Amino acid sequence: MTMMCKILAGVAALVMLAAGALAHAPSSQLPAPGVRDQILHDRGNLTTTVDNFGYVGGYRYAGRPSGRWPANSERDYLAEMKFWIGGVNAAGDTLLVDTDEDFNPLPNWAAAATPTDILLSTDTTRYPYDPADTVGQGIGFPAYGWRVWDAATREWAYNQVYHTLSASYYPGGPVGVQESICRYGDDALGSPVMGLEITQTVRQWNYTEIRDFIIFTLEITNAGSEDYHDVAVGIYCDYDVGGNDPATGENGRLGDLVAIDTALDLAWTYDEDGYDPGWGPGVETGFMGTALLSTPGDVGMTSFNTGQWEFLPTTDLERYQLIANDDFDESLPPTDQYYVQGVKGFDLAVGQTVRIDFVLAAAPNAELLAGVVEKAQTLYANKFIASRPPDPAHLRAAAGNHKVTLKWDDVAEASIDPATGIADFKGYKVFRSTDLGATWGSLKINADYSVGPDYVPLKIYLADDFGRISHTFTEENLINGKEYWYAVVAFDSAAQELDFTSGNPSNSSNIVRVFPRSDPLGFETPQASIEHVYAGTWEPSFDSVSVMIVDEAAVTGHEYAVTFSADCFPTWNLIDLNTGDTVLAAQDQYEGDRGTYPIADGLQIAVANPRVPDTVYQSGFATEGRTTLSPLFLEQFSSNYGCNDNFRNDIELRFTATGCTGYDWFTGDPVTLPFEAWNVVANLQVGVWIADWSGDGSYTQDDEDYIILTNYDYDGGAFHPEVLEEYLTWITALDHLDAPAAGDILRIDGPRLMSADDQFVFSSHKIVGAEAERDIEKIRVVPNPYLGQASWETSEGARKLQFVNLPEQCSIRIYTLAGELIRTLEHTNGTGTEDWNMLSEGGRGIASGVYLYNVQSDYGHFTGKFAVIK
Repeated sequence: MTMMCKILAGVAALVMLAAGALAHAPSSQLPAPGVRDQILHDRGNLTTTVDNFGYVGGYRYAGRPSGRWPANSERDYLAEMKFWIGGVNAAGDTLLVDTDEDFNPLPNWAAAATPTDILLSTDTTRYPYDPADTVGQGIGFPAYGWRVWDAATREWAYNQVYHTLSASYYPGGPVGVQESICRYGDDALGSPVMGLEITQTVRQWNYTEIRDFIIFTLEITNAGSEDYHDVAVGIYCDYDVGGNDPATGENGRLGDLVAIDTALDLAWTYDEDGYDPGWGPGVETGFMGTALLSTPGDVGMTSFNTGQWEFLPTTDLERYQLIANDDFDESLPPTDQYYVQGVKGFDLAVGQTVRIDFVLAAAPNAELLAGVVEKAQTLYANKFIASRPPDPAHLRAAAGNHKVTLKWDDVAEASIDPATGIADFKGYKVFRSTDLGATWGSLKINADYSVGPDYVPLKIYLADDFGRISHTFTEENLINGKEYWYAVVAFDSAAQELDFTSGNPSNSSNIVRVFPRSDPLGFETPQASIEHVYAGTWEPSFDSVSVMIVDEAAVTGHEYAVTFSADCFPTWNLIDLNTGDTVLAAQDQYEGDRGTYPIADGLQIAVANPRVPDTVYQSGFATEGRTTLSPLFLEQFSSNYGCNDNFRNDIELRFTATGCTGYDWFTGDPVTLPFEAWNVVANLQVGVWIADWSGDGSYTQDDEDYIILTNYDYDGGAFHPEVLEEYLTWITALDHLDAPAAGDILRIDGPRLMSADDQFVFSSHKIVGAEAERDIEKIRVVPNPYLGQASWETSEGARKLQFVNLPEQCSIRIYTLAGELIRTLEHTNGTGTEDWNMLSEGGRGIASGVYLYNVQSDYGHFTGKFAVIK
């Protein structure tokens, strides 16, 4: 297609759009505006528009994805894809129908808007969505109301989904992550030409291994009154590889070449030099094409013809001859050229249906394109059943002052792979984009030193030794007001994951957009509001409770208390002090990644209670200044033994002339020890167990015998096996480099662990009025001055100023220097930030100049000024 033709096409389509019609590329005969429909296939790394009359792509001039690859790149390859179908009737007449002149949408089953709307599985408004219709659950995607056209019965019915484990078909829902269905006939001119009905099904997946292609299925039924022989089908493709060059206005089309691989029934278009200035410096152009997956009689690609758009055949007979020949053309020299893949040599009797499956694929080069097609062939051979990555999580974001906290659910961890029948979830990856999903950080360097296409995650989470895995993530030092996108991606044991790079916050549950913002004046975080209350007679615990907001919408604003049970192994509870309800009960987690702790009322509560000695040191010396006692290690004997109260005590190992008797951990036999163990707090000698490695019946420092301490009464050295459960505390071994003597003492100050006497009280949302009044003069406008744009503005023409450090609720009035009121903003969002689109009350953009603003609140008022320079 020449540039002038394409410009005229765009102008014509835009005129139609202005008149209320759906804009698309020109053709000789279009379906009536009232029956035309279009959807976007966007659940993969290759996205494109699809119309309901055999037209694919063709909307790049209108900014709609048209063979866009990669998905969020704004690089569109597909000028248009269309279909030609021809045959010869019994009288010897050659007939042909095509997208340009003949195809007309047929009614679909219970479409939402009009009977001819395309059914789209990812849009529940486009089909009779029914959450109670779980037919197919466990073998693939449940139906939820989804149906497909059965050409044999001419009815809408459940899809027949192949189950790999039983090698059988079962009724179910879509087989693609995203699936669309539309039907069209050949009566656009008022009456059928051949009497054909085409059911077009398009399937797409966003799994990392199969994200770079879309599979099309054309089921062609002869619903007319004549049999046809020598039937041929053509897939017409016109790609323009490149973007609009500001210097020349060209879009790269004049450098296009075409090629084929007959072994794969594959044809493609690519740019001669692999570079196009319209897509920017350093951008390498890719390869895009189509490959046949199935054809009537398995004839495959029977012809391949190319030519310049200006000389495209215009009559039905010429087009039929183009798809019914045996030619396999060589590429023209670099130019704007199309290609047509032909499939011929079969009959189509009245009532008969034939099927053609093909794939639209993209890759960086010809070799990788062949690999993408081979993956599509494998998927097709497996009856569209692929090993499925874990389901996407449902992600939420809480904005803070220069920070963002993410929270997600655990649906990915329970998802079943239909190809294996097992849940093989492995972990999560966290990614961030600062350019609306165009990129997601640094590209990964592969084993062969190539770069991409995958990105390096900000964080990878795997389950810990207890099977716990994080469901929150916090990032700090962010720019307030800037738009950030985050994605949380689950992956399985085979490292498969959903392709998130093609998604966005509107169509993907595991992607969110969030704007960090200032806190309101006087705001005290839940963490800062914590008060440790101790009701005991000993010492309060040294350990901590951490509270973080992870879901702003669920925060109640109530007061809470973290309390502890009086058990040997205390559990903790979260009590809502406003209602008296126990929000979290009998929690026993005291360690692990912050993100693995429980969440309630939008708050994640982490309680640290580690059994780690407060201090360990030599407190007594047989010879002044001569250190002899240095532990090789010292730790709790086991997290499953010993009560917390026992660990709170301070213990001394006192080396004496007489020592004492301990017991061998392995045999229970007595062992002679050169020291005694004492609970300093209770002034009580306690029992000791020894791992006597040599078995000689005595403690040998050179053998690094383990010392296992208890908090049980020594009782004159009597044997007490009952200490194995409740009273065990520390295990250690002493450095054997210097022998201790009588008078040397090793002291272990125990940690002040949580007890029933400890309580931590906090507020989930608190404004300290005195601080708000004190800080009222911290209110600011940013940026100030506004110099044509702000760093956080991501959309052209969308301007935004921010008022920051505001009270939680206030009124903002903006004036000219002459005192004219321009705009009043009511700040009620509960944060310290209010956005202003720089429009007046009448919706007009403000002019350059200096403006005054006045903030009125319960904590006082503030007046400031800001400047706008366009």
